[in-house]
Parts: sequence; C-alpha cells; structure tokens
Amino acid sequence: MIPGVEAEGDPTDFEYLCEDGSRRPLDGPACSWAQRPWTGYISNSEAVKGEQQFHNLQDRLEKFFENGLHAENKEAAAHLLINENAVYHKKAEAVDPQQYLEKAGYKDVIERDGSALRKMKMCVQSDIEFQKCNSMRRAAYSRDIRPEMECLKEENCIAAVAECKADMVAIQADHYKPARESKLQPVVYEAYAENDIYVVVIDPALTRDDQNKKPVYYNANDERQRKAVAYLNLMRGSPDCNAQPGEEQSLLIANVKDLGEHKNKQLLCPNGERKPVSEWQLCNFEINLPNAVFIRDSMTHVEQETLKHLFISLSDKFGKSGKLSDVFQLFGSYTPNDNNVLFSNDAVEFITELKNKTPNEELYQRLGC
Repeated sequence: MIPGVEAEGDPTDFEYLCEDGSRRPLDGPACSWAQRPWTGYISNSEAVKGEQQFHNLQDRLEKFFENGLHAENKEAAAHLLINENAVYHKKAEAVDPQQYLEKAGYKDVIERDGSALRKMKMCVQSDIEFQKCNSMRRAAYSRDIRPEMECLKEENCIAAVAECKADMVAIQADHYKPARESKLQPVVYEAYAENDIYVVVIDPALTRDDQNKKPVYYNANDERQRKAVAYLNLMRGSPDCNAQPGEEQSLLIANVKDLGEHKNKQLLCPNGERKPVSEWQLCNFEINLPNAVFIRDSMTHVEQETLKHLFISLSDKFGKSGKLSDVFQLFGSYTPNDNNVLFSNDAVEFITELKNKTPNEELYQRLGC
C-alpha cells in the first residue's frame, strides 16, 4: 500500500473495517475512524458567490500556495501554514465552516478531552484580566493545549490558591513575598528578549566621586528603570529607591537595545568597574523580578509538571515568536488601552528557570521599594 514498498502479505486476505461495521477491500478507498478538519482557507460568502467567482478564487489560492512552497522565507510560509508536506486540494463547491467541522467529527475527535486531569483554575482579580484569561482559555482549548483551563475571579487570588479555590495565579514582583508566605511557589516565569535588559551608562569624564553622588537620569514611569536605580543607589551606599531623576545624562539608565546611541560612553557595573558598552552582559542592572505563575507547593509532581507544560505550550504557540500569535497574543497589549494585563507587554516567552541571574528575591526585598 506504500509506493515502492512490497507488501509482506496478500492484500486480498485483508479488508478495511469501517465504523459502521461494513468492510472494504484494501485496493479501494479507506475507512476513516477518526477524521480531522484539515487546514483550509476561509472566505466571505460574496467572494464565492457564483461558480466562476468560486473557481477564480481557487485558482488564485493555488498560485499563492505554490509560491509559498517555493518561497525563500520559510518562516513566513510556515506562519501562513504552508509547508512542503501539505498539498492543495480544490473542493467541488464551497463548504460552510460549521458543516465542514461537523462532517470531520471535530467535536468527537479534536474537542474530546482525553486527559485524566481536572480543569485547572486560574485566579484573576479585575474584569479585564478575566476577559483575557477567558480569551487565553478558548485559544488554548481550540489548539488542543491541555489540561483545560477555567478562569475564576476573586478579590484575593493568593488566598484563593492557598485555600484550593484556584490552582494558579499570575504574580507581580511586589507580591512574591506574600505568595511565598502563603506556601505558593513559581512554576514558570516571564522572559524578555536577550538584549532587553537595563544597564547604567556613564560619561567617561565623570569622576569617581561624582559617580557615587550624581543623580541618575531615568524614566520614573518605568518600573524596571526605577528598580535599576534603586539597585545602583544600594551599590553606592545610599539605598534610596524613590530618588528623583537627574537632569543631566552623564549618568543614566538605558536599555541594551538603545546602546547604539551611547557608543562614546561606558557602562558602570554593579562592582563599580567601568566597561565598554559592548560588554553589557557583565554590567547587568536588571533587578526587577518578572511576573510569574504561582501554584500551591503542595501540588503533586505530576500536577506541577502538567502546569509547566500548559504554560510552555501557551508560550510556544501564542508568545512573541509563536506561529499563532495572530490568533491570540499572550504578551503585548490586550486592547489598545489595556497594557500589561496578567503578563508584561515586553515579555516574549515563558521559561521554567530564570535566565538572568542578577535578579533574586532576597536582593529585591533588600531594596525596600
């Protein structure tokens, strides 16, 4: 039955057993016990109104598909769900999406939850968080990410998880400590892009004395920059985490992505040394803890690993580099007016261990901010 491969037995001695109990010979069409809805193109009804319009659109899509197969930008083609293992197949007539899914047994096969685990409840506090949580739940379920999620709104989510009313909650840096005190632990963390960290830029002409006294130029509305300044002040012996921004830019907080604007300056490292801007990995002042998903520390090992898998799968599909980020954005603005909902706009993925070793919970608490 496979081209180029000789069968070991006689095909006439075997038959296909069909779902309705009937049988078919092996040299005829096969019986499908578990059909699936294959990737297809959806159009509005006006574009396929009439046989000629329908066939014209099919011809255009076929050319589009063939061009995608031979495109140099394989990543862009993959994002459009075009790959060399797929084939383009024309239908005799347009099919209603709901009828297509029903005929393919979507509810019986794809939507069946074979997991033995119960639904995992995520606790949120605000209405907009509840909306995003449900959007995430629907996107995850439709893409076969398991276990299934459920969203729960409570005033105190740390208490809700601790009391088993919920299973997980997204925690910001300033709530790590009360979460730990309630016997919760992180299961995944947000991660930024490798070059998305904050450093201290210094004018080479600045004296050592001024280096320890000079007000720092920074954006007071940026939480990560405020924490970087607090860390610098701690290193300088003046643990003031609410210092007003300076007016001069001879000592400033900058993101590594913007170091091209400071080629003629140097970096000040936490140990007091100065380095060229090209050695930013050695002068990390990113001390702010990322948002993390916390769970009860009493959860079984299987439950913990299952939740890790859940959020890593969400990240792989809906993170900044995910192929389905156009379906649902895990990170970034939830609406034009709603930023940092559940997770940071600037995050790109979830990780199970912090890559940036500079921030730690003990040091963060010492800042006293």
